[in-house]
Amino acid sequence: MSARTNPDVRERVAIMGPKGALFRTLARPFLRALVFDRKIAFFSDHLEGRPDSAGVWMVRDSAVCAYLAESFEQEWILGQEWHAPERPGGVTAGSAVSTQLQRSILRALVSGQDQQQIATALGYSSRTINVHLTNLRTELGYETVYQLIHWWATSPERDLD
Repeated sequence: MSARTNPDVRERVAIMGPKGALFRTLARPFLRALVFDRKIAFFSDHLEGRPDSAGVWMVRDSAVCAYLAESFEQEWILGQEWHAPERPGGVTAGSAVSTQLQRSILRALVSGQDQQQIATALGYSSRTINVHLTNLRTELGYETVYQLIHWWATSPERDLD
C-alpha cells in the first residue's frame, strides 16, 4: 500500500499539514532512519540473516550521523511534495490511466528534471523513461509531452501513490 492511499497516513497529513509539517513521498522504497541534530542516529538492523524485527542500531559517530542526514536530504529532494487534503476526483490506483512509474516520471518532469536525470534517479535507462512517456501519450491520445504535462497538471491522478 502506498503512503498516499493509507488512511492513517492521509489523516496524519490532513492534521499536521495545516500546522506546518512538510510531507514528501517517493515512488520507490527507502531506508528509514532517525537522526537527531546530526549527533545521534537510529536505524533498523539490516545484518544478513537477521529478521526484520531484530531491533535497531544507535550510532553516535558524528561522521556517520552526518552521512545519514545528507542521504536523507538527497532523498527529500527527489520526493514529490504532498499537500493535503486530496482534491476531489475519486480516482484510485485501480482506475488510473497512468502507472506508478509514469506518475513518478511526470512528477520529476514537472519539478524541472530532464529525462536523463529522471532515468538516473529512478535507476532506468533514458530510453525506458521515453517508452513509458510514449505509452502514456498514446493511451491518452496526445501527440506531445507538452500535452501530457497539461493533462497531468489538471489530473486527479497527481494525488495517487
